[in-house]
Amino acid sequence: MTFETQQTLFEDDIDTEDQMFDAENDAIGINMELVDFRDESQRFLKNVKKGCREICNDMEMKILENGEDFNSKHKSYYIICFDQEPVVTAVILRENIKKAIEISLYCYDNDTAQAITLLKNIRFDN
Repeated sequence: MTFETQQTLFEDDIDTEDQMFDAENDAIGINMELVDFRDESQRFLKNVKKGCREICNDMEMKILENGEDFNSKHKSYYIICFDQEPVVTAVILRENIKKAIEISLYCYDNDTAQAITLLKNIRFDN
């Protein structure tokens, strides 16, 4: 998986065993987790929009705004939540590998448009 940002990110952590990735800079924080379909609820897998809402609710964040599908090759959706700053929460369902990618983009500078652009630039090699 690759994505482009207009700013340099500093990698905080890559946990290959738990399949997690964290990076950040002064403007944005990124948390991505690869989750096996068998570890997700059926409700989550059937409706990616509800899956995003489930993530926001599980993290006890307030939902500010519904988003939209952002990946033309895979079922995906994002939603804008709020913790101490806006958080763009997204899900991509990769049917071909039976995994969900759960993404949280923490907008430290309140720029959700930059986070949404990053989501739209995610590409997969396979």
